[in-house]
Amino acid sequence: MLLHEMTYEAARSVAMLPAAARLNVLERLETSDLVRLKEAARTDWGSYARKKQRLPKGDWRWCIFMAGRSWGKTLAGAQAIRAMAESGEHEWLSIVGPTVNNLHRDMLFGPSGLMTISPRWYLPQYMVQRNELRYPVHPVTGLRPRVALLSADRPDRIRGSQCSFCWCDEPQSWTKAKTAFEMTDLSLRLGKRPHGVVSMTPKGTTFVRDLILGTRDRNNKRHPRKDAVVIRGISRENVAIEREVFDSLEASLDPGMVKQELEAVLVEAPKGALWIQETIDRFRVPGVRDQLVRVVVGLDPSRSAAGIGDEAGIVAAGRSNDGHIYILEDGTVRGGPLRWASAAAGLALKYTASEVCFEANAVSADIAAVIRQVAGETRTRWEPVQATAKKEVRAAPVAMQYEAGLVHHVGVFEVLEDEMTTWDPTDTKSLSPNRVDALVWACTQLSPSKVKRPLAYA
Repeated sequence: MLLHEMTYEAARSVAMLPAAARLNVLERLETSDLVRLKEAARTDWGSYARKKQRLPKGDWRWCIFMAGRSWGKTLAGAQAIRAMAESGEHEWLSIVGPTVNNLHRDMLFGPSGLMTISPRWYLPQYMVQRNELRYPVHPVTGLRPRVALLSADRPDRIRGSQCSFCWCDEPQSWTKAKTAFEMTDLSLRLGKRPHGVVSMTPKGTTFVRDLILGTRDRNNKRHPRKDAVVIRGISRENVAIEREVFDSLEASLDPGMVKQELEAVLVEAPKGALWIQETIDRFRVPGVRDQLVRVVVGLDPSRSAAGIGDEAGIVAAGRSNDGHIYILEDGTVRGGPLRWASAAAGLALKYTASEVCFEANAVSADIAAVIRQVAGETRTRWEPVQATAKKEVRAAPVAMQYEAGLVHHVGVFEVLEDEMTTWDPTDTKSLSPNRVDALVWACTQLSPSKVKRPLAYA
């Protein structure tokens, strides 16, 4: 039950009166009472929440709101945190967002954010330096709810947290989704019935498929989580948004995007994908099995001089005595030429790579000068390679090596693997797979049949 329930009931009663009678009542109220009624009307989640937006009954650990854009997922998550705080039963809560910026902009102070939808009489204080919200002492139970604000791009900082209720927003866009959610799941361990909510639009990544459909066993059969309930919703269920808005979006977006972003359909890996997750998983190893005879760093440069364009794909890989290739690290970064060139050189030094091979197509003279500068300062060798065929043609032989069990990922590279398994070479509208490009260049350079060329940037 919400605090000040009698005030909410009064606001509902006044709202149901005929217009003339309602006006008469409001005119006779004291200013302070009128302010309270308006605040109750604004924050009365019980009156305007749709049935699907309410937390379901039952003994579940995770409630997953998987719905289209503008359905009201963020609002449902924020209201869930608010309800737990106002219940007086939870002292330690957590909110996990994709980044600190998302936490502040969307989950706290956005139109549906927690600070926006909370009533003034129980509004938490934002403790910026402590990365937490601190509520007033609960007037009934005496507890003082505290909400830890956590960023999924730093899973190591989630590790030490504990809570009895949690809200995770948009995990499909978390850069380290699997690791961050595992840490969050482990932190949900206080109280008699620790539970939480997830608000998300589906995306065909490995993490999302495992979360919604369940992980696979050795026989490739999926086993959904028994402690999770999934509530699905489409964008059009939000009648507060004009139908013309959705009509326009459906007419302009690609059909696949309509299914995913508006209809909340979990789209499986595209038919044209060169890699499947099961193959990557089958040949994954915890470490290099044999001595590496050669290591290279593959680089797909960003053409943006200001560093605001695509990421620069950077992948380190090595070949062992038996000809197998090991993917050692994904060092992809976003930034200007000096940043990605330094990152690639740093990765080369870390693994004692023989060279950094980079796609030289359309590299400007200014960027080439930066590469020479970094090569000289770090004493690393750089080899330009020219792309004379389409991306899918270059990638196909590497994908075949994966199928043959000749390429192994040393550990898990979530973002790289998601890009590999969701990239559709036949989709001309898809974004450039920068990490995949870097991976392909590195594996191609390590192929036994690769003919060495002079190192132009030595």
